[in-house]
Amino acid sequence: MFDEYRMKTQISQYTFELVRKHQLPLNQWELPYYLNLISSNYYKLDIIETIALALNKGVSPKNIVIFNDSFSPTFDYYLKGLAIDHNLHILLWVGNPHSLYPNKKVLFLSQVFHLFRELNGIINYERGRKFGLVLDSKYFKQACKIVYNSPSLDSLREVYGILGNHAVGYVESNKSHREISDLVSNMPLTEEQVSEITINEPFDRKSMLESSELPGIVRNHTSRFFDILTEEMRPMVGIIDEAGHLEILGKAHIDKNYSNWATLDYIRISHESPTEIIAVASSLILLIVYAATYVEKEEKIKLLKEQQKTEIERRRGIELENAKKIAEILRCNLNMEKSEISHLTYPHLGTKLSDSQCDIVASSAEMMNKSKMLVHKVDIKV
Repeated sequence: MFDEYRMKTQISQYTFELVRKHQLPLNQWELPYYLNLISSNYYKLDIIETIALALNKGVSPKNIVIFNDSFSPTFDYYLKGLAIDHNLHILLWVGNPHSLYPNKKVLFLSQVFHLFRELNGIINYERGRKFGLVLDSKYFKQACKIVYNSPSLDSLREVYGILGNHAVGYVESNKSHREISDLVSNMPLTEEQVSEITINEPFDRKSMLESSELPGIVRNHTSRFFDILTEEMRPMVGIIDEAGHLEILGKAHIDKNYSNWATLDYIRISHESPTEIIAVASSLILLIVYAATYVEKEEKIKLLKEQQKTEIERRRGIELENAKKIAEILRCNLNMEKSEISHLTYPHLGTKLSDSQCDIVASSAEMMNKSKMLVHKVDIKV
């Protein structure tokens, strides 16, 4: 499996100090909000670099997956040895897996995640509970193994039957029985969808094609992947192999057992006037804390609802171009390590990763300006 921390060169760590230029301190809601944004943007920058590294090391895009919900910052995830027949159920509440390129195994696995959560929801609602795993996880493991090893509609029907029969034993009301029956009798996948995936799934080679030349389903898969990455605060990303073993990327940000030089470590947070934040992180943090320095106020793009789509797209292009220049200036001026994105042999994925990075730089600049936080001091940690 892909081991990012063995493959990554340990990059420099920096101690940075942010001080608010406004006399009034951030209040009890603002301070956690901005800390959350810093942590989220830093995590995503690291994930983007790691995805590029994985692609450069020969990992197929169809084996890179993202879960479409945010992981909990307070849950103790144990991320070692994840596999479809072992402990994958701990990821049930971080959403459904979605692959970077079409992958039939991941598509069917996603259906199992969705169904199992929905069945749990019906049972919990009848019992007056809001959350919790009620169904035996062994049935989830069994279902995952069936559809992953034999990804077909017949296998999915079998799994729907197994999980539905198991779920009815947990409910008593006719209403709950009807809901379970309706759920398991209406599979969301069609023969046409599965056929389209099957035809395009081999399209995982290192292609020099630009985005416009890719099959529609490949473009849609890629776009959905990056929509999740940019929109969710803490999306979990991993690499799943053909045997169903899952390696989560960016574990240093999620599992305390993997804390290392990449982990963002807050040393001191002062709520007094002026508000002060002191922390240690890798050099990627410089793209966040220095972003506002290179963004002029008149360059900020504020898209009004009444603007026409063509104008939005035009100004969106300007925004990304500005952010791209900012990222390049920062990397050069701050002597940062060269991005893995620059080595990619997938032009369309390189563009997507670069655009996502630029989104984060622009978002960071906006956050730094709104919070009125300034870089007081940055030192390389020896």
